[in-house]
Amino acid sequence: MKSMSRLLGAVFCVVFVITAMPAAAGVEWSDATYPDIIKKAKTENKHVFIDFYTTWCAPCKKLDEVTYQDEKVVEFLNGIIPVKLDAEKGEGETLAKKFKICAYPTLILLGPDGKEIDRHLGYLDAEKFVEVMDGYKNGIGTVAYYETKVKENPKDAESWKILGTKYADAARAKDAKKALTAYLELTPDASGDDKAEVLYTLADANYKAKSYEESIKIYKKMAVEFEGTEWHDRALVMSAYTYNKMDKKDMAADSYIAYVNRHPDERLLEFPYNDN
Repeated sequence: MKSMSRLLGAVFCVVFVITAMPAAAGVEWSDATYPDIIKKAKTENKHVFIDFYTTWCAPCKKLDEVTYQDEKVVEFLNGIIPVKLDAEKGEGETLAKKFKICAYPTLILLGPDGKEIDRHLGYLDAEKFVEVMDGYKNGIGTVAYYETKVKENPKDAESWKILGTKYADAARAKDAKKALTAYLELTPDASGDDKAEVLYTLADANYKAKSYEESIKIYKKMAVEFEGTEWHDRALVMSAYTYNKMDKKDMAADSYIAYVNRHPDERLLEFPYNDN
């Protein structure tokens, strides 16, 4: 009986300790209105992190399930003002237009003054999330950072490439075209995925600037130069979207059919951003 009593007592103590432990802290997302958030940021001299998401976005859900559960991410976000906004609902939809959000998730860091420092499009694992956002907070890896680099060294091709991609992510189409064109001029022998990615981003920048003819020229170039690759497929799909914008329905259909003929058992590639 004494042994049984001791066993039950030990079990009770373990259960008590477990139940008495506080639940693991999570990200303390702000539910205040945007004006109040900006006011708080200025008053408390804190940065603001905004996660623009949609309910159907798989990478957005992965951020919630994985990245935002990490202790270091939680610590970083709770040290500033973290906000999650559904880009298709209420104030989130209004702010998505204000910030020219065109892909999900879009992760934006604002300074205490309410001005955007920089943004990242797409999923980030916990380690990369802290590295990127902490870097932005300290002026590393931002648009301003790379603008300074290319000003100091105009022949720094890699910095032009990164800057151009950042401009494109921020829907600064004209700036993106200038930077990415500079990169291509500095690297005439560029090839493979590196060149394909830059051309694709340049075509996208032209699309966003409504320079559809320029966009089509690049997609046609990609379809030839990268024939048989994923970039060829992307060029076909994006050509279809672009022709549709130009009200050239037959040519849009031809591009779709060309893609389907290459992949008869697969669905079409998804349109890469929200094109309102």
